Amino acid sequence: MKRVALIFGGKSSEHEVSCVSAATVAENLDKEKYQVILIGITKEGKWLLADEVSALRDGSWTNSQTEVLLSPSMGKTLLLKTGDKTEECEIDVAFPMLHGLWGEDGTIQGLFEMADIPYVGCGTLSSAVCMDKLFTKTVVEHAGIAQADYVPVFAEELENRMDEVIKRIEESEPYPVFVKPSNAGSSVGITKAHDREELKKGLAEAARHDRKILVEVRSSPAVSVKSLRPQSSMITMRSTMTSHPAPLSIRSFRKGKKKKFKRSRKRCSGAVTASDLPEWIISWKGIQTG
Repeated sequence: MKRVALIFGGKSSEHEVSCVSAATVAENLDKEKYQVILIGITKEGKWLLADEVSALRDGSWTNSQTEVLLSPSMGKTLLLKTGDKTEECEIDVAFPMLHGLWGEDGTIQGLFEMADIPYVGCGTLSSAVCMDKLFTKTVVEHAGIAQADYVPVFAEELENRMDEVIKRIEESEPYPVFVKPSNAGSSVGITKAHDREELKKGLAEAARHDRKILVEVRSSPAVSVKSLRPQSSMITMRSTMTSHPAPLSIRSFRKGKKKKFKRSRKRCSGAVTASDLPEWIISWKGIQTG
């Protein structure tokens, strides 16, 4: 039986989403093949051992008295420390179910690489590139892939040049537009602006999460790459946690321009991601690696 270290929580603003995701994974792993070691990272960055999957959903795992230590010099051997007692725990693979910064951005992947621990998901480079929405846009543009139009904004511009920024956006994009922090996961700090006032509020909200901001126009018709059934025109943190998978209709893709989409693994990922889509796609919106 293989031992899987399922790591969840984290210091990012998507901490709660990660806990729900990890609980779902733990409940669906084959119990006859895998022994799951539940490791939660608190918002303060402390690594704790969780005893039961239910503790991930109600948050009680944060009361654990067992601290988990992972060191590159120890390889696949974790140290479990409870008070003055320390014991070793050997794992076969790490499964980082972390969303956002310090988990989906290549940082923890780099730690696994240094410790020579096999892990699930994308590698260090692809995770780092894809976490930064603005940088990803640059890579996609260089690759010649059709994508939604966007305007880059930096938080420091908003202090003294807000009117100039608004004018630049309005001259480039029609309303409504989506305002996103470049490095805050897929559902945090994102707003939809229908007019100038909403745009100002959206920019201020995005600046709370990152100094780099992405203002993007929605492609039409819109297709949810994440294959969820959102209750609105925007996938929020709540819909990320509560929506169920929905079948993607090939007809939806064929309505758009028939343009071949380059699979992510041909670029830098090496793992299955949300961009592994059918042959036709209207335009590229984003990629999620965690």
